Amino acid sequence: MKKFMKTKFLIFFSLISTFGFSQNLTINNGATLTISKDGKLTVSGSLTNSGDLFIEQDADESGSLIAKSASTPTITLKKYLVGNQWTLIGIPVTGEIVNDIDDNLATNSGKSAIGYWDNDKAGGAGWVTFNTGSTDANELVPTRGYEIMRSSSGTVSISGTMLNTDQTQGITTETGTNGNWNLVGNPFPSYLNMTDDSSDATNNFLTANASALGNGAYVAVYAWDGSNYDTYNQSDGDSQDKMAPGDGFFVYASSDTNVSFTEAMQEHDGGIGFVGSVAPPSDPLNGPNNSEVLNREVYYKLKMDDQSENKHVLISFTDQSTKGLDPGYDAGVFRIGNSHIYTKLLKDDNGIGFSIQSLPYSEINNVVVPLAIDSKSSKISIDVVQNTLPLGTLVYMEDRSLKTFIEIDNDYTVNTNSELNGYGRFYLHFTNDIIPELPTDGDFRIFKISENEVRLMGDSDKNYNANIYDFSGRLIKTLNFEHKIDVNNLKKGIHVLKLSSEGVITTKKFVVE
Repeated sequence: MKKFMKTKFLIFFSLISTFGFSQNLTINNGATLTISKDGKLTVSGSLTNSGDLFIEQDADESGSLIAKSASTPTITLKKYLVGNQWTLIGIPVTGEIVNDIDDNLATNSGKSAIGYWDNDKAGGAGWVTFNTGSTDANELVPTRGYEIMRSSSGTVSISGTMLNTDQTQGITTETGTNGNWNLVGNPFPSYLNMTDDSSDATNNFLTANASALGNGAYVAVYAWDGSNYDTYNQSDGDSQDKMAPGDGFFVYASSDTNVSFTEAMQEHDGGIGFVGSVAPPSDPLNGPNNSEVLNREVYYKLKMDDQSENKHVLISFTDQSTKGLDPGYDAGVFRIGNSHIYTKLLKDDNGIGFSIQSLPYSEINNVVVPLAIDSKSSKISIDVVQNTLPLGTLVYMEDRSLKTFIEIDNDYTVNTNSELNGYGRFYLHFTNDIIPELPTDGDFRIFKISENEVRLMGDSDKNYNANIYDFSGRLIKTLNFEHKIDVNNLKKGIHVLKLSSEGVITTKKFVVE
């Protein structure tokens, strides 16, 4: 990569398409400095602009400017937008107004395709769209997020005074549907470290704002990728780790507070952001080396498409995770919309559905995850969009209504005659065994492993006492176990299982053939 370094730099006409560093930078009157889509510029001293300073983007990359101790120069971000597609944006300047940028936007019934989210609107219908030709009174706020759409693919110019101090944005909790969701945006013309997998494990948005986001189920960023909302947190394996200049996103407020964007979070390098290609983890393809044996992390991600919306759920297995709540690594489901797919905690369930759930790696072949689907559609497809599970680990979708097990290694279609709502029907089984049949019903399951061996499986957090009898009533096995146990050396024929757990006694029959 080409670099240049100067103590003082006077600009007349220049294009930065690599990496540049300057202690002081002056752009003369009538001069133009353009940071191209793959250009990065750091100014450690003063930045004075009497001409024009442009930062370019396209569908894959963005230029980036860091000038922390600068004065307050005027800059222009040429924000790239995919045509006829909503994008959530942030504003990296002060002084920009709607009327300056709405000429290139789609319009409908006197409205420009630019607006903001008001979480205090009744009924959860929070979008507010500006009128075409809005006046100066509608100045865009740098730390606030906005929705925007161009009629065709291209850029919109966002111009104003660059910010050179740490920024905060108030987030609020309002009554009614979707009242906790707040739309915010990157206020800097550079990339911003988002997760602890970025170049700074401390100065990143999620770590710095964990307490503001409640230190619980919603320490996450919720971003629109052009077709659906995706959830990004500390454990999302295919997640980008940095926000691009001009990115907007939702956060969940558990109380009325502020989120912060600090200059220490600023960074160069990354992809285009939440729409288009993303800025991936530093080395996503290589497996763990010897120093990372106890830092294993694998992922299994599903997409649900019910013909009106598509949503994702991610389950990760790491050496640092638990079956309970892991703030920053579990992420509550984004509830805006009508269709959802989510899981729940396997221990100390708090009633929150999760679109990202992190579980112990040691349980990767020994866990059953309740899967909830909310949808009014009669046909739902479920596709595997990411699978980095180790070789030999299989995933089965249990459908308790149809009494079936299907290995989910590609896609699966659910046909239903009624509305789906919540838990109870679907379960994901992670196992290194083949599950060939479902010979019993109810919440406690009995699986055939071999000709004379079965697996008894109940809830993951329950203890069981069990007696197994042959059909003549003779006691042949007494068992005490948590969650599940394999029982071998069973003779062919009908058997009776008598279970006791938490004062409830259940009797089941099963057949060994």
